[in-house]
Amino acid sequence: IVFLVVLVLSLFWAFNIKIEKNNIKWWFFSVLTMLTVGFFGVIQSLHQMSDVKSELMAFLKIAFLLTTLFYFVMWNYYERKERSGFSIKSFALVQSSLSGAFMSGVHIINLYLSGAMPKIVFFPISNGGLILLNLILSVVLFREKITKKQWIGMIVGIVSLCFIGI
Repeated sequence: IVFLVVLVLSLFWAFNIKIEKNNIKWWFFSVLTMLTVGFFGVIQSLHQMSDVKSELMAFLKIAFLLTTLFYFVMWNYYERKERSGFSIKSFALVQSSLSGAFMSGVHIINLYLSGAMPKIVFFPISNGGLILLNLILSVVLFREKITKKQWIGMIVGIVSLCFIGI
């Protein structure tokens, strides 16, 4: 539990997050995202604790089908309001298909591991690790400049993930 708190604090340092009145909208959407991701984790855990946990692929197929349907409906709704310039014949369809295929693989692994590993270990490593990996890749691939405080946040986050894993 101590290292979970340390992990959260390290993310504040790594991303240089400040609590200010002018970014209330950002905080609202951040908290909403956190709650949504947490809800997905609960659903994954409930599925893997149920009698039908062996039906992993059927569960995910239904989830992916509903997600695809939702995004298709939303795309059509917003397309009527303002043309997006997206065409089904464009390369964007190939990119989104590849992205969907890779994300499917990630979700298959995550759903399996959410039942095979203790939750207190799996979810912080999975979610915290993803956040820290994104930060590292932004420095390596996009040459983003980060401060000493952000480096310390990254290192403390990685160390806390290691201790959570132990």
